[in-house]
Amino acid sequence: MPLVNSQKKSDRLKDVLDAVSAKLTTSGLAHLNAAVSGNSGIDPDQAARNWVRDNGFNHPIGQQR
Repeated sequence: MPLVNSQKKSDRLKDVLDAVSAKLTTSGLAHLNAAVSGNSGIDPDQAARNWVRDNGFNHPIGQQR
């Protein structure tokens, strides 16, 4: 459950967090962790960008392809 400053919360932010939470599973987190771990791990920023792209979040919420 994400924590959000009450002054920053909005329906739009809730929609985004709900969409990400629906896709980011425990298994998915474990895969991301494994991808960035050790000497052969990829850059964490790149792993995050890949996850965002692979899950359709590189488009505005509600306009995923």
